[in-house]
Amino acid sequence: MYKFVDTIASQGIASSLPAEAVKFNGIWLDEEITGFRTLRVSGRELLECEITDEQMGSLDGTQYQYKRYPPRTITVTYQLAAKSDMAFRDAYNRLNALLSAEQAELLFNDEADKFFVATKASNSEVPAGTNHVTGEIYFYCTDPFKYSVVEKIFPASLNEDGVLEAVIINEGTKAVPVSYDITMNSENGFIGIVSEHGAMQYGYADEADTEERKRSETLIHHRGQTDFASKMLADSRVTLNDSSWSGLTDGMPKWNGTIGKLSYKNEHGSKTWNCLGMNDQGSSAGLKNGQWHGANMTFTLPTKSDGTYPSNFEVDTYTWMTCARASQRGGAMLAVIDEDNKILASMWWWDGSTTAFNGSLRCDIQNHGRVFYIENFGSDIDGGAGIRTRVNGNGLVRIRKAGAKFSFNFCGTERSFSYSELKDKKISKVALGFTQVKPTTDLITRLYFLNSFKVIANNVNYIYDIPNRYQPDDVLTIDGLSGKVYKNGVLDMEDEIVGTTYFKAGQGKTRIQFTNSDWAAGSMSAAARIREAYL
Repeated sequence: MYKFVDTIASQGIASSLPAEAVKFNGIWLDEEITGFRTLRVSGRELLECEITDEQMGSLDGTQYQYKRYPPRTITVTYQLAAKSDMAFRDAYNRLNALLSAEQAELLFNDEADKFFVATKASNSEVPAGTNHVTGEIYFYCTDPFKYSVVEKIFPASLNEDGVLEAVIINEGTKAVPVSYDITMNSENGFIGIVSEHGAMQYGYADEADTEERKRSETLIHHRGQTDFASKMLADSRVTLNDSSWSGLTDGMPKWNGTIGKLSYKNEHGSKTWNCLGMNDQGSSAGLKNGQWHGANMTFTLPTKSDGTYPSNFEVDTYTWMTCARASQRGGAMLAVIDEDNKILASMWWWDGSTTAFNGSLRCDIQNHGRVFYIENFGSDIDGGAGIRTRVNGNGLVRIRKAGAKFSFNFCGTERSFSYSELKDKKISKVALGFTQVKPTTDLITRLYFLNSFKVIANNVNYIYDIPNRYQPDDVLTIDGLSGKVYKNGVLDMEDEIVGTTYFKAGQGKTRIQFTNSDWAAGSMSAAARIREAYL
């Protein structure tokens, strides 16, 4: 059932006015102008129509083509009586001002629920030399029809087929434009309005709500100069001295040393570093005749958002290695471990000489052994001979994999290698380790991980929620008379799809159905509005 909206504050018939009193542009002339009184009105009755036909050769009669209603002229006969010449002039001055409006509403007291759209065109001459006259005012209506002063609103509801539908009941005598108010209850990309008379479309029917994209996801990230080591050691995903994984080309150290938080001044003595280092090398027999010993931390990775481990990733941290005496031997390791618990790629940096400072780097890839090797890296430290990894790249060490491509970055030096058979290999763990050579009793002066440890999964597929054309609570207003579209009160003709037909609601019932994007969760609320028209 429809409801009424009264567009004029008060439409009640003024009982003190003549039956045919004139209201023009919202003002009753009989009330506003002293001495003015409407006597009679003509031109509101039956309206002639113009018929267009065509003679068809010698056939009897003619062929009907169409009819049209021409403009109408409404004549208002009035009386104006004034007590003085000045009052007479004032009355006409006021009347001229009121009648100057163009295309204004014109209604009459005996039918105050309907109005014409009119412009005052002309008037009759009134007698001279008297302040008591009668005359005629001619209102020209380019649109010959009259309209209801109230709009009928027909809210849409779900029909028995689950389709949002409004049923318009037009009790006027001619078809009229239909306007719409549509409120979004969820994101939406398309609105369709359909009846037996035509279809209207706004937005895009094929607009998607989501699309698959790729992004990077951070799986682990510990950082901080003052609490880095504490965060690393407190991580619930870490296992100390894990010996379950394998794959080092030359075997494995014996991991039973201890790792702890070590604090040292930086090389300039200006800051205290919270570093992760080895407290003790352990006692078990190790690699190469029992000489190499150490400790490790193995991080079990969380899966990506899609529930799988990454095959495209980057793992980076920072190292600080300083050998103050040539006799110091030891090193550190960064390794990524696949789902079979085997090392997929690793980086080792160490000094193995007992007589000279000889820093070495070795990078290995599963089934391919050593792929990258550097010897004698480093520079002077504190004015004397030594090894110093933080000269370039601020001590960065990184292993990156993108498909078949492996990249190793050691303190600013980077090398890349491709192995197609490993492009789909995934990692489930990351290990960091320290090694020391026995029987050396003192550890390498500085052998740390510090500042940051980060594991990033790259090219992760995810579903991106596209910000759609229509957001929840957006209101689309369609003015059927002007053919204009407004979104949240702002003109937005770009929403209208080419081919949209602004159909009218004829006499009787007109069913109108509303559709939206298939994926729109909350559908929408809609209502149709008409202003009935009469001959």
